Amino acid sequence: MAPEPRTRIKICGLTRDEDVRAAVD
Repeated sequence: MAPEPRTRIKICGLTRDEDVRAAVD
C-alpha cells in the first residue's frame, strides 16, 4: 500500500531529482 514516488514526495516533501520534477510538474 505504497503510493507512487510522486505522491510520496508530495506528502513527505522529499527531494529526489526526477521524482521532484514530476511532482512539481
